[in-house]
Amino acid sequence: MLTGCLRAVDNGRVQELVKGEFEMSDKSDAFAKQVDTVVRDFEASLSGRDWSMRRDPKRMRDEIGNVYSVLSLTLIEGPVRLLLDPNGYDIPGADGVMDLYLLPPYDPVATLDLEDGEWFIHSPFPVALDAIDNPTKWTRSCLTKDSISSTLGSIVEHAVPSV
Repeated sequence: MLTGCLRAVDNGRVQELVKGEFEMSDKSDAFAKQVDTVVRDFEASLSGRDWSMRRDPKRMRDEIGNVYSVLSLTLIEGPVRLLLDPNGYDIPGADGVMDLYLLPPYDPVATLDLEDGEWFIHSPFPVALDAIDNPTKWTRSCLTKDSISSTLGSIVEHAVPSV
């Protein structure tokens, strides 16, 4: 039974490729590493707090049509559930994009943009959500441990998840 091929990863581990996945292009490999760094930053920012976190693989297609995997991250605090969802790289105006969604109803509450190797977070929080009618008016800041903590804390305080 064919389960996939093995390939070496930079840190010396071996990763199994799922059937249907191919060796990543340089761009998709770089994006997957950037996403992994953001996921670890979110986990580090929320460790020791009341957040539950779960990593899940997300399958995507690269610029030549090959399937590859990146990480997504589900975050839960009390009744608030969020999904940190990678969208892709080489997006007009950014080198990479990830969205943060409120679950349910899958409302976008923040966008992370990669520009020249640095991640930025755009969000209407801490302002009340109904005061911002257009994502172009969302605040923008560098992605740091403090910006992650303050943005997520504000989302928990102000967001109204569907029940």
